[in-house]
Amino acid sequence: MQQVHLRVSRQPTGRLVSVAGVLDLATAPALERCLQALLDGPGGQITVDLSAVRFIDGRGLTVLLFAQRQARAQKRLLLLATPAPRVRRLLQITRTEARFAVYPPVLTTDS
Repeated sequence: MQQVHLRVSRQPTGRLVSVAGVLDLATAPALERCLQALLDGPGGQITVDLSAVRFIDGRGLTVLLFAQRQARAQKRLLLLATPAPRVRRLLQITRTEARFAVYPPVLTTDS
């Protein structure tokens, strides 16, 4: 069974969620609960470090998109940090990279 590991830490601007492993149909609900708890809490930026994500599917992307929509409604920033190559590719294929603040920026073939 694939696993996802989440670690939440404080940053001067808000919270950092470090995600490692597989983000799919079975594991995405854990990230969803984590992000929802942060969005229900005090304001501030939420940074999601995706550098250690080995695989992400549509369910994982849906969790990120939903959290982004909620953050924007609260006038908060949800930042995707250092997306792993598979995450970058999914953002490009689905043309959703522009919906997120990404650091470093995701380069597209149009750039």
